[in-house]
Amino acid sequence: MLIPNWRKAWKLHSVWLSTLCATAAGVWVALPETQQRAILEVVGIRNPAVLTLGGFIAIIIVRLTAQPAHHEEQPNASEREPGDVPPG
Repeated sequence: MLIPNWRKAWKLHSVWLSTLCATAAGVWVALPETQQRAILEVVGIRNPAVLTLGGFIAIIIVRLTAQPAHHEEQPNASEREPGDVPPG
């Protein structure tokens, strides 16, 4: 089941961060191994899995952080029209 405002999901920070991480992963695997090693050396990380884990943790934090400008008020039960599907 989709969230009630799924058409506006592109505005959510978690969607932007997930897209950035997915794009970075796609670019990473396309790089030659020598460039991957050079980037890791510059960044000071030995294992690229650390970057992946950091991305996942950041996505979780952003997803759990309220974004009031992007949330619509949900009508309570007495304000719903007949036939409306309750949220959640």
